[in-house]
Amino acid sequence: MHKLLVDIFTKRKIENIKDLSQEEQDTYDKWNRILSDGDVTVLKINTFCKHQVALIEKKWASINNDQSQKGNLIPIHTVYKTISKMIESPRSERESLEKYLNQLLD
Repeated sequence: MHKLLVDIFTKRKIENIKDLSQEEQDTYDKWNRILSDGDVTVLKINTFCKHQVALIEKKWASINNDQSQKGNLIPIHTVYKTISKMIESPRSERESLEKYLNQLLD
């Protein structure tokens, strides 16, 4: 639990999260998550991209021969894979990918 929340609980004489109503517990969970997650890092972005790629690939596996549905996911899949590869690749590859992505923006 984040120190700010501990201080608030102490000030309000709340000893246990279970003493809160469901709405208060939901608010606590949200606040605790926000305070505990910290800043967005390159590692978190890479993890997110990899997770999205896996979800898309799983969805592809479940789509039965509907090429239009699969095709709609290709650009998104490509972007996530490219971002992840850019994060993980050596500097020279990163520069090459940056050039490629800039061309996509033009």
